[in-house]
Amino acid sequence: MLHAEGTRVFVDFTARWWLTCQVNKKNAYTTGVLEACHDSGVILPKADKTSPNPAIDAELQALNRTAIPVNVLYAPTAPGSPQITPEVLSPGLLLNLIEKHL
Repeated sequence: MLHAEGTRVFVDFTARWWLTCQVNKKNAYTTGVLEACHDSGVILPKADKTSPNPAIDAELQALNRTAIPVNVLYAPTAPGSPQITPEVLSPGLLLNLIEKHL
């Protein structure tokens, strides 16, 4: 994955059929959050479990998680990486995460 190469990555483990994932998508990723990610060099890939995917399942298992949503900031140069967020996201939570760890 990109984080293994030193890239800052915030992965959204999600699925179209899970309500909390859709609420997070609609409410948390504001223009301000997207700009802060861009300015900090954070890439925002999705790991979509709408269809079965063994690679996604393996990464969740490595994070000691079995269910979605899971949102993780991989910042290889930051102490405590990876940072796993609470299940429900807000713009403030994401902006604080970026400010604190980048």
